[in-house]
Amino acid sequence: MNNLEDTFFNQQSLQSCLIHKNNQIQGVFMGQKCPDNLNRLQCFKCVLKSKDLNCISIQNIFAEQQQEVDCSTDPLNSTQVDDQNTASDEDQNEFEEYESFWPPVNPELKNKLKMIKQKVNLNIMDNVIKTFDEIKKNMNENIEQIKKETLLIAQKVIEDFSHLNSYYESQKQLKDLRQIIQKNSNDAKLANEEIEKFILQKYQNAENVNNQLSQKIFNISQNLPQISQEMFDSFNNSLNKILLQFRTQQQKQCVSNLKFENSTYEKSSLIKIEDNQFGYQSISAFFEGRGQVYSSCTFDYDQKYQLIFEFDRPPKECIIIGLTEDDKKDFNWYDRNNFYAIQLGKSSNDSFCEKILKGKNIKQMFTFNSKLLMQFHIAQNQLYFSDYPSCENINALDPKQYEFEPDQRYRVIIYFRNQEGLKISLISAHQIHELLHV
Repeated sequence: MNNLEDTFFNQQSLQSCLIHKNNQIQGVFMGQKCPDNLNRLQCFKCVLKSKDLNCISIQNIFAEQQQEVDCSTDPLNSTQVDDQNTASDEDQNEFEEYESFWPPVNPELKNKLKMIKQKVNLNIMDNVIKTFDEIKKNMNENIEQIKKETLLIAQKVIEDFSHLNSYYESQKQLKDLRQIIQKNSNDAKLANEEIEKFILQKYQNAENVNNQLSQKIFNISQNLPQISQEMFDSFNNSLNKILLQFRTQQQKQCVSNLKFENSTYEKSSLIKIEDNQFGYQSISAFFEGRGQVYSSCTFDYDQKYQLIFEFDRPPKECIIIGLTEDDKKDFNWYDRNNFYAIQLGKSSNDSFCEKILKGKNIKQMFTFNSKLLMQFHIAQNQLYFSDYPSCENINALDPKQYEFEPDQRYRVIIYFRNQEGLKISLISAHQIHELLHV
């Protein structure tokens, strides 16, 4: 026994069962309601009498406590656990037996937790680093090999061009023509005859020269595309597409599991964020003052998105929902130059998305249990808000008033001011192919 367990059994009042005085306490009954005439602390006779196996042995309680102590090192700084600190298979089986009923958590959630445990381990950080290091190594090796091969092609092109240019220049033979003229400078008739022979010979040999030039030009032309800027741009674009595909896949995962975080702005820490039945999160505010939350991820510049929010009541004073620049997610709303958002509630401000594309201003349409549709395409400077599901009233960002900045990353943000228990639930978040047709 360890010291804690020794202490437990050395206390005279706890050593023996309160009912069966001659029997030692063996475990703790963990069921919701204790069987009639029995206590939480039970001996083996109590267990037999109750016929309820929702009991954890004292040995297991302290064995798991010892395991927690042994494994208390930071998992991010530890890549392995010594065998002596790891529970045996027999101990693990006993733990799993009582984990079937303790703690009192929904069985479906326990199964999900078990699945996550199988995927998340102490080496998860190392696996990410190792995987990307391998990708980088393979990419570097392949790129280096392509670079060497391309340099050889470039060297051959230079050499072939040098030979081509030398051959072409040699065919002019202006030096020979000068010599003929100098040699016969005192006899124009003879000079004319020699020049005639020289030029005719060149024309007679033209076919052979043309063939030689044609072959040399062909050889260079075959290799030039492989070292052209167009080829380099194409190669770079291909690599960027691979990275974009990975980023897009990550983005889809992020949007389908969209989560929110509390800002550091004023009373933001008082805003409650909790999971909801739709697979997303609900955000509740009950305070006098100001605060905000924002999405845990930014959104891709070129993709189209749709989010649907459900309100459990009309906003008391002021609610702002929209997009914010990543570097301004903790700013006061009114310290901004751009308002990529809609304002709901009693307060009114013409700085927000109030360009009416269809129907009326959405602020006038909000009632109990209203739903708000939000769609956006940052690259096209489009941000729409609508009642849902009817979409009879559509408000939008005025492109003449605000424009998204292409070098910025954007997050969804929700701002609260003076709310008494308002709950906003995200019930849907997806990438879409087209925005609303107006």
